[in-house]
Amino acid sequence: MDISNETDAPPPSDTRQPERRHVPSNPVYARVGEAVLASARDGVQRKLTPQDIIREIAVKHGVHLNVGELRLLLASRMVPEDKDSR
Repeated sequence: MDISNETDAPPPSDTRQPERRHVPSNPVYARVGEAVLASARDGVQRKLTPQDIIREIAVKHGVHLNVGELRLLLASRMVPEDKDSR
């Protein structure tokens, strides 16, 4: 009698979904990128005023934002790309 742990069942199939591309959730994030977003979030954590964050981003990254764009940037995230947008 064979007492091995082998079975005749097929190996488990890979049930992971194919990797989806992610895109920025708004045009400001798409324009300035991840590094500027990280700087903006860092400024918020350091409790800087919006004007100070904007000045710091302009000096560090050469990107000029207004307060509305800064708010939009801070609210942004990466979202899965729509199949229709390819």
